[in-house]
Amino acid sequence: MAIQHLIHSIKVAKEIGSKQYVAVGMGNLGLVYRTTGEVEKAIDCLSQAVSIARDIGFKRLEGVHLGNLGIAYQVGGQIEPSIEALQQSILVCRELGDLRSEAIAISNLGEVYLKLQRYEEAEVALRKAILVGEETYPVLSGAARSSLALLIAQRGQLDEAIELLKIGEPQVECHPEEHGKFLCRKAHVFRIGGDDVNAH
Repeated sequence: MAIQHLIHSIKVAKEIGSKQYVAVGMGNLGLVYRTTGEVEKAIDCLSQAVSIARDIGFKRLEGVHLGNLGIAYQVGGQIEPSIEALQQSILVCRELGDLRSEAIAISNLGEVYLKLQRYEEAEVALRKAILVGEETYPVLSGAARSSLALLIAQRGQLDEAIELLKIGEPQVECHPEEHGKFLCRKAHVFRIGGDDVNAH
């Protein structure tokens, strides 16, 4: 139902010549396709949304959908395009002063680097995401703290890891999905430290 509604709204936007609404609609359609697992369709729609937004100078939308495109590429296993799109998103959002969207893109870039086992780059990105998101998106800072805690715990930096968890948990407690992920990473950190009591 949502897909058909969006396709219709995009058709109407094209008929009335509103490129802005076409870009918005294509971006939203891409997000729905990503959610339903239709990754290639998501990439196609989001790429079009970015291109249209860029053509009409709608930089805020360009920055947001570059970030969404980066995630879609990541889900589809296209890592280098994912990194490129996320890096472009960071630059556009930074230029606009859109700290929230910048923090999201930086955090996602850090997660991509983690999956690639590019740990130094992941640490730099996650620390930056924590700082940028602190005021504008605390839940993202909390989530990034848990990812960073797990990363540095694996290097033996347990004291800093536990401190990151202490600061980060209150930031995610009101968001059940993020809190669940946080608790999984927290348990892993404690297991690394040999603390099986707090790992449960």
